[in-house]
Amino acid sequence: MRTLLPALVALALAAPAAPAAAQSVLVGSSMGFSLYSPSNSSRSLKVIGLPGNSAGLQPGLRLGVTTPGGPEVYLDAGLVSESYGGETQSSLVTSMNLLYSFDVHPVVQPYVTAGAGLIHVSDGYQGSTSALLGGGLGVREKVSQGHAAFRQEVRLDYITQSDDIRKGTLFGVRVGFDFWIN
Repeated sequence: MRTLLPALVALALAAPAAPAAAQSVLVGSSMGFSLYSPSNSSRSLKVIGLPGNSAGLQPGLRLGVTTPGGPEVYLDAGLVSESYGGETQSSLVTSMNLLYSFDVHPVVQPYVTAGAGLIHVSDGYQGSTSALLGGGLGVREKVSQGHAAFRQEVRLDYITQSDDIRKGTLFGVRVGFDFWIN
């Protein structure tokens, strides 16, 4: 699993096969609500992230590349580190995604997205990593002559079992703002 995180980061920085002049770099932020429901449990964890949060299940940073007419490739990432009384807890969530938008309107675009990633939690003594797999539906409204967009998204992810992370589902409602840098 230790080699999977660097591979995901490398994939996020790798550009789709297209001429460099046709690509745009995407930088964005997200905030929202997540509901983590572990399997075989009546309890769930509700998380509100603006864009960070104490549970680390809501990514706050989005970095990617896009080409005209092709899908966007982006990395959603979030890091939370808390220290109190000499104890440290941290969580990292990363997810590589593809986003395909439907150009049905010049300003408002519905889209679908799917991706895979990792969730890592640590209590300062030991850590645990689980895989994350899911997708979502959204709509974005372009502003600033198409160089930025507001985004709203509903997403459902599956989290695999690991030592300290129970398998389950992660439902999220996110809003965000993205910039395209040519």
